[in-house]
Amino acid sequence: MAKSKNKVVKTEPFYGKAKTKAGKSAKLGTKITNSDGEVKVLLTPTGKGAKFASELKNGKRYTNLGTVKRDEKGKPFGLDCCQRSYRAGYLDARKDNAKVYNAKKNKK
Repeated sequence: MAKSKNKVVKTEPFYGKAKTKAGKSAKLGTKITNSDGEVKVLLTPTGKGAKFASELKNGKRYTNLGTVKRDEKGKPFGLDCCQRSYRAGYLDARKDNAKVYNAKKNKK
């Protein structure tokens, strides 16, 4: 993939429907606007987990902005078995890491 020569004009936090334990909106990523007007979203691990959870729940693929990915005819892309298992494994690994972190934290 070629490196873009467009300069970053603006960055802003990207919030979604996910909530923190305190009830605030969780920061899911950073929205970046290039000099040519192209908007990209770089997800945080929380954002990636939220995206994968919603994809598994609904059986559709989403962009980082949260819109449904569609083919040329306008039909939404579904998940095949490999994509479904990758997303489930990613979420399981996050749960395992959280359990290890909490166990170490409570030990001290």
